[in-house]
Amino acid sequence: MSPLIAQSTSLLRLRSFRVFFFAHLLFVFADTSVYLVFAVWAKTLVDAVWAPAGVFVAFVAPSLLGPFAGAAIDRLPKTLVLKVTTATLIVSVLSLLSARGQSGVWLIYLVAFIYGGAYVVFQGARSSLVITLVARESLGSANAALRTSREVAKLVGPLAAVGLFAYAGSAAFVLVVATALAGSLTLLFAVREQHLDVSAVTHEQPQTITRWHDLTAGVRHLAATNALRTLLILICVTLLVAGFYDLALFTVVRDIGRPLAFLGVLTTAQGAGAVAGGLISARVMALIGDLRLVGYGLILEGLGIIVTAQENTLAVVVGSVLFGFGSTWPLVGMDTALQLRTPAMMQARVVTAVEAVTSVPFCLSFAFAAVVLSAVPAGKLLIVMSLVTAASGGWLAVATPRLRSHGRSNRTRSR
Repeated sequence: MSPLIAQSTSLLRLRSFRVFFFAHLLFVFADTSVYLVFAVWAKTLVDAVWAPAGVFVAFVAPSLLGPFAGAAIDRLPKTLVLKVTTATLIVSVLSLLSARGQSGVWLIYLVAFIYGGAYVVFQGARSSLVITLVARESLGSANAALRTSREVAKLVGPLAAVGLFAYAGSAAFVLVVATALAGSLTLLFAVREQHLDVSAVTHEQPQTITRWHDLTAGVRHLAATNALRTLLILICVTLLVAGFYDLALFTVVRDIGRPLAFLGVLTTAQGAGAVAGGLISARVMALIGDLRLVGYGLILEGLGIIVTAQENTLAVVVGSVLFGFGSTWPLVGMDTALQLRTPAMMQARVVTAVEAVTSVPFCLSFAFAAVVLSAVPAGKLLIVMSLVTAASGGWLAVATPRLRSHGRSNRTRSR
């Protein structure tokens, strides 16, 4: 039996975590199903290059507003936040039943924007809720289980959703997504969280706290905490080249003489690798720690990228599996690092601050890759991405003992 399966079975004996796990699974199934379908749907309504591109912009843009949401999430019951968020998505998705023509594209953009905002809110509330559902020593296993469930959803959801959209139509797709969200919402009513005292949000006197001070608390905490600051910087460095991978794959597939449909095979291979990596991530983290898990995951991603750069079908598939295998480790490690180094009543502000900060280099990477790919071979871009990603992981793995020994600085000031 996989270590994660054994640990997850133990966690699933906890009623509230068990219920939340399945509510989370239904939510992420609905979440991962819409991204590709919205882009395809927009393209079918308006046959223009900008149509699907606008969908991805709409999904990412709300991340920049994350700190505003984080300040509210930290002061509200997390299950209430998740219920309201899920109910809002149900109403938004059902509105797409009226999507027609060019006006329908703008409705898709609006729903995509709401979805993007819901994802940010969901991430912040999830992190805050999990620390009230499981013991501190079980956080790694809980994060691994939740992240792996998301990878399973990503493996199944997009392909199933596109197939449903193509063969049964947009209405069937909308109703299935709304039903999954309704199931998640129903389960959330059965989750019992441990409520924390709102006055514990800060040790400062209420009259000394300004709105700006409150909104920037997450960013200031990240900047003041040595390990989190270093971790965030290195993640942002890797995200500056992250867009190379997805865009370069189009050229790689062409160069090995395969049709664009082969991208589906590579996506499945990457997803299978991600699930496999997630299944052992908790056990590996127990041996090497959360920061090194992120570092070694980035190194594995770098190795997968360099293998993918080879003009050989088998190498590209193997590289996709290896890239996916490594990709889950940084997610699980970072989730755990944030939770363990952040006060309970600042969790949402810190998580949403991370979403806001990392969305900038991620978006820039796609813009840069789109420009550079016209002049630089895809293989060379992948090599650059591989070196940057692996070097960032190596730096983090080597620096981990120093980061642990320094601990957290300026604790009070970040509150």
